[in-house]
Amino acid sequence: MTALAAVQRPQIYRLWLAIRNRCNNKRGQDYRYYGGRGIRVCTRWNNFAAFAKDVGPHPGKGWTLDRRNNDGDYRRGNVRWASRKVQGRNRGYCRLSLLLARKVRRRYSEGGITHRVLAKRFKVARTTISKAIRRESWV
Repeated sequence: MTALAAVQRPQIYRLWLAIRNRCNNKRGQDYRYYGGRGIRVCTRWNNFAAFAKDVGPHPGKGWTLDRRNNDGDYRRGNVRWASRKVQGRNRGYCRLSLLLARKVRRRYSEGGITHRVLAKRFKVARTTISKAIRRESWV
């Protein structure tokens, strides 16, 4: 095992424990957001070595494991390493995708529409619309 792998393995092991805890431990602080919503960990990942092989090495500081489909299970094909910014956009209450943010900007640049109207049309908060228009998010 390389020095980098030796450093990363405990980090991935802690991540594996945290994922299993939030999905399986009914007394856990975050269970209601994961296991309580029906989010499960695939049976293959009951084995740490299989989990570590499937997710690969930790890419470094600022990266977390993210589920592509926020309502889907923890399984191979539904997880990826993502920056906190990308992961934040994948939350259940973030309904504005990059494609929709571009539509918001295009519609706003055409004129004659307010942030309030755009927020209502896209079913997001006005601050979300403002950030998309100012390119503070969804660049």
